[in-house]
Amino acid sequence: MLAFLEPLEELADYQEIVQKRGKTEGILQIAGCVSSQKTHLMYALGDGFEYRVIVFSSEEKAKQAYEEYKMLEENTFLYPAKDLLFYHADIKGAALTGKRMEVLKKLTEKKNREPVTVITTADAFLDGLPSKEKLWESRIEIEAGAVIDFQKLQEELVHLGYERESQIEGPGQFAVRGGILDGLDTLVGENGSNFSGGEKQRINLARAFIRDSKILLLDEVSANLDSVTTDFIERTVLALEGKTVISVAHKMPEKLAELYDEVIRVGV
Repeated sequence: MLAFLEPLEELADYQEIVQKRGKTEGILQIAGCVSSQKTHLMYALGDGFEYRVIVFSSEEKAKQAYEEYKMLEENTFLYPAKDLLFYHADIKGAALTGKRMEVLKKLTEKKNREPVTVITTADAFLDGLPSKEKLWESRIEIEAGAVIDFQKLQEELVHLGYERESQIEGPGQFAVRGGILDGLDTLVGENGSNFSGGEKQRINLARAFIRDSKILLLDEVSANLDSVTTDFIERTVLALEGKTVISVAHKMPEKLAELYDEVIRVGV
């Protein structure tokens, strides 16, 4: 990105700012820069620093600067405040915390001197955070083939802020199914050995949907599934447009049979 810096380096005002930045401790106030050039100037003044933190007064300004700055510097992250939403999406609670953790993870695991830029707001900047060493100690590392204390692992997750749920719906949650700890990043055992029959059934259905085949042949789709899940899957499948669905089942509730164009009963 030297091409972006060279025009500025030719300006006497910029040279004066750089000199004062290197010699003066405390706050250096810069005024008179037009809005369209602020991101360019911030990028130039951050050159040579390993860590760059840019703080804005509002989330709107922070988001705009982030979109502009990441075009100049790849390692740029947006650190949101706890109660602010940046992307006009229905993101709340654990998802927002997840975005904050992504930034902290990058800073904690950073090993080389590659520059990192964090753009945030005054509200987020004032949030209390543990030290880098404390964050590092709070990690949970699990190696393949390692023997772990299952109960202790659950307690550690709860201590770190994870919520135990009956079913995983988003980041920051985990569920326990027998001897399996379930999460969005759960490792799959060889040939799906750690999946139940119902879970294998749903994975096979998901594969069929992803293939986007014109014909779906469902053989005992309700096997290993409860009635509520079966009803949901059947209605979802039949709602697909432009597909021919052929379903084979030992029994089918009348309310579901009514959704098919034709039902053939054998041996009745």
